[in-house]
Amino acid sequence: MESIRQLEPDTFFAEIAVTEDAVLLDVRPTSETLSDPPLFGAFSLDYIDISFDEKFSHLDPFSQFYLYCNDGVLSLRAANHLQTKGVHSITVLKGGKRAWNQIQKQY
Repeated sequence: MESIRQLEPDTFFAEIAVTEDAVLLDVRPTSETLSDPPLFGAFSLDYIDISFDEKFSHLDPFSQFYLYCNDGVLSLRAANHLQTKGVHSITVLKGGKRAWNQIQKQY
């Protein structure tokens, strides 16, 4: 089984741009995504929600999954959970959306 990768924001998004079967998942709780919408192109899939596994089952488990949350902690927990379910290709945004927002403020 492949290990879960953690990438810095620039590398994370550059890789998504060139990965044909990339699926970007925002695993933050719905309460957070209501006030701070998911990044463009991301599917919102609340990891805390009891129906997470059922909703995830509608996605192709052979895709390359890129997960993020606010700070990287919840997405790493979600990645570990998905790995136990047999998902092989999982990458987490190191530092989460906050790290991405910090980079965006620099430009």
